[in-house]
Amino acid sequence: MSDKDQAKTFSELLEAQVQSSKTSDDIYDLKNFGEGKRESRLTIKWNRIKKVLFGESGVSGKFVQGMMMGATVGGVAGTLFGLASYLQHRRLIYVPIIAMSMAISFGFFMGVGTVIRTDDTPFFVGSAYMIGGKIFITDPEWQEKYKVRA
Repeated sequence: MSDKDQAKTFSELLEAQVQSSKTSDDIYDLKNFGEGKRESRLTIKWNRIKKVLFGESGVSGKFVQGMMMGATVGGVAGTLFGLASYLQHRRLIYVPIIAMSMAISFGFFMGVGTVIRTDDTPFFVGSAYMIGGKIFITDPEWQEKYKVRA
């Protein structure tokens, strides 16, 4: 079969596929190819990033929840330390300053800690990874590589 015949056969097959898909509403179908209806790769990646950051169990929600818990604990502890400082120095301004500074610092560190502790990303090392405390090795020759005797 010559190159012209192959090109003709291919163009006929492509045209038949386009004709058979005229009734489809699929945005990734051949009839919609090149019409700008598909999302760009950048848009798809940005939507994934938004889902990770701001989704139902996203990073921002976890951070805010941890920050609120830490700010509450820090505010209570700061108020107690501020009252102790007031009793020593007789300066009332120490109470809100110490309470707010401790609430902010506790809130920030508790928010970061919550995000780190609730991360579900698998830990990858070469051909081995760990999920939920279990180690999985994907290398088929792992016994020879790690010198394990079966």
